[in-house]
Amino acid sequence: LEQLRRYRDLVLTTLQREEDELYPSVDEFLSDGRFTKELKYEHQGLRAGMLTLPSVLEGCLAGTATRRQIEKQELDFLHLFEHHIEREEKGLYPLLSLACLTQKSSGQGDQKVV
Repeated sequence: LEQLRRYRDLVLTTLQREEDELYPSVDEFLSDGRFTKELKYEHQGLRAGMLTLPSVLEGCLAGTATRRQIEKQELDFLHLFEHHIEREEKGLYPLLSLACLTQKSSGQGDQKVV
């Protein structure tokens, strides 16, 4: 479970870095904070799920986790994680590529996008 805790810390750090370093560039490019607001909302759910995951897994290993706890973890966290990664792959990353290309073609290639 120590590896899981390290993974949790890595995911939580990644979420915070996205919000602090990546999303402001996206907001500036889109001139609208709606997309990143939705992603940040998903981050809230991911944070909550990452914080409960170790105890649910400990319960599974010990045979004390209830079916409801497992289903809640699966629905509230795992499905949200899958959905969030898909949104990043299909929306955020292509958007960042477009922002970089737009910036280069406008002669602002030396400025940092992310």
